[in-house]
Amino acid sequence: MILLKKIIISGIVLVLAIGTYSQRSLFKCELISSSDYDLVEPNIYFDPDISNAQRQQILTDIKQAKNRINSTFGKTSAEPTIIVSGTEKKAASFGSNSTGSTRGGISGDFVLIGPRGQNVDVIAHELVHAELFHRTSFLSQNIRIPVWFLEGLSLLVDHRSVFLLENITLAEEDIKAVKQIFYASDFPSNNTSFYQAARVAIKDIDPKKLYKKLELINSGISFEQVYDSLQ
Repeated sequence: MILLKKIIISGIVLVLAIGTYSQRSLFKCELISSSDYDLVEPNIYFDPDISNAQRQQILTDIKQAKNRINSTFGKTSAEPTIIVSGTEKKAASFGSNSTGSTRGGISGDFVLIGPRGQNVDVIAHELVHAELFHRTSFLSQNIRIPVWFLEGLSLLVDHRSVFLLENITLAEEDIKAVKQIFYASDFPSNNTSFYQAARVAIKDIDPKKLYKKLELINSGISFEQVYDSLQ
């Protein structure tokens, strides 16, 4: 019995240790206020190696990104913590790529901006993800709303040339294929054509209806019904 208890305790400790290690980048996000990153505005942290001139430009880009979202979907209500890193290595330590990403944490959502994402388009893209996380329930995020829809919505405010409808040439089969992808883990984040297909897939929706429609999904109405009513 004592041996069994020791084995169980050891197993629990091992699982906790593995979990802690695998989530170390998220813990680093949670502890950002205790790091060497500079709090330059409420909920906005900068890598100390980013110059003052760069900081001012990025702060301007953040404001423009928020204005772009407000004019596209309506006024935002999310207040994510924005962490801006100056190198790919530092961005990776928070769990981000060199461009940008958004992740949920215990204390709230984190928008992570890497060295290649310090522009209005990427910042707006990631802030839309944070807004969608804020406005949807855990069930909606994980079992009701497909990733292609979330990515397509973020691309409405991401005006990089490659994602503009006039620059996208895809077959109908490509659009159908992306609509088969539900989970974020299955979405090829390094493949531009999948993002393009997601952008085309939501081209007919009315973004001004989005916030209200998300409430319907949260209440249990199927994504398919809500998606049809957005067009």
